[in-house]
Amino acid sequence: FDENAARAQILGADSAFVRAITSKNVDSLMPYYDPAAVSLGTKVVKGTTDLRKSYDEAVKNPPRDVNFRSGGVNFSNDHSMAWDYGTVSQTAAVKGKPVKSSGTYLNVWKNVGGRWMIVAEISSTQ
Repeated sequence: FDENAARAQILGADSAFVRAITSKNVDSLMPYYDPAAVSLGTKVVKGTTDLRKSYDEAVKNPPRDVNFRSGGVNFSNDHSMAWDYGTVSQTAAVKGKPVKSSGTYLNVWKNVGGRWMIVAEISSTQ
């Protein structure tokens, strides 16, 4: 098992996520999610059908100037699971005015046939 290659794949997926959100491309987000994924933010979202609905709403007012800073990627001993975490900052329009926010994130990934898929994620903003 090549942890460096797996780490690069996961961090690459994080970067692709940012590009997809800022370009309003929900279809590009969905392949990263396990069908039973759970997302915790301002509410609990379960499964890819509801995740898609949530992201369809989110891209109506997509964030700008998104900056993810990874705090690291860790792996379970058997390399079947991984988690990455860090900080994020962004600007979004609120009632027509730019509002900056920052927060933290944690993604939990499952190795499915050599491909990493998100099974759980949580984010909080300050």
